[in-house]
Amino acid sequence: MTRQSLLVGIPVDVELVELAGQAEDAGESESWGFIVGERLHLISEVIDGWMSDGHKYVGVTVRDGRRYILRQDATTNRWCACRLVRA
Repeated sequence: MTRQSLLVGIPVDVELVELAGQAEDAGESESWGFIVGERLHLISEVIDGWMSDGHKYVGVTVRDGRRYILRQDATTNRWCACRLVRA
């Protein structure tokens, strides 16, 4: 997440899901994704994570190469996502 990065669109509520089974390449027993509408985005890499104003933020890359910022609202415990692009 650099100053040359730009968030695109309005944050959208998402459902964060843990997927059972063998994750590719990592040999781990779980992988994660998030659902926007009816589309599942599989997370391939966690880029960064931080806390701000009581909210949890996680920068991720999904399998098709797009990057997103996921935010967990501190009061409602709900997640939202916004696409990240580089300027």
